[in-house]
Amino acid sequence: MTPAAAPGPREDAGLGPGPDLEDDPAGRWSWVWWALLLAAALPLAVSVVAVQRLAGDAGAVVERTGDEDAPVVLADRWALVLVAQPPGWPAAVSAFALLALAAVVAAGAPGWLIVARRRLLVGVTAAGCAVWAAGTAALSAWSVLRAPTARETATAQWGSVRPSVLDHGVETGLGVLAAAVAALAVVLCVTTREPSRDPR
Repeated sequence: MTPAAAPGPREDAGLGPGPDLEDDPAGRWSWVWWALLLAAALPLAVSVVAVQRLAGDAGAVVERTGDEDAPVVLADRWALVLVAQPPGWPAAVSAFALLALAAVVAAGAPGWLIVARRRLLVGVTAAGCAVWAAGTAALSAWSVLRAPTARETATAQWGSVRPSVLDHGVETGLGVLAAAVAALAVVLCVTTREPSRDPR
């Protein structure tokens, strides 16, 4: 009977290849990773909810303009969003935070932040941020170019001032920046690999 081979120095020291980092169970400090991911996504999530509620509330548009006769169209709703809940800043904050987490994913360090499927979690969240930022930026850019609505024309006679091109331009620029940064985070998650524990 052939004797069992003695364990090599790497196996004896516990330095073998081991399971893939992406499939490792969460460690005792993994709650820090979840807290960071939640903090990164929170500004975006709150903004999405606030914008959807405000854009769907025709009564808020009527209350702000004081005109109950003119129809409430999408342009009126988005004009109110830009004044009350502009989505550019929250999207930009989340995008930069997600880019930082994507850099951690790409580097594979520090090890105590490793949780299962973190590459997928960050990538999906960043992709959602990019889509939302690009969509809201497109709406803001459209607001710069569109003609005044019937409601805006009517309220202008009472001294109501339509948001300026500068206001819309800043919001559009923030949305484009957020979309680009979030897209970069997605690219980092997709194109990089976790470093192997085996130096070979």
